Amino acid sequence: MELEVVLEAEQTIEEGEAIAKDLQNKLGVKNEDLIKGAYMDLLEKL
Repeated sequence: MELEVVLEAEQTIEEGEAIAKDLQNKLGVKNEDLIKGAYMDLLEKL
């Protein structure tokens, strides 16, 4: 699953990170399960 938070012009990066962290917690995704980078980047390596 790839999660992307789209911010409004007046929102900060910190607000976006807080939204993503809240969704991560609600979905039960653990920090150790996270992979850095985009899903498409992973597919291109195959």
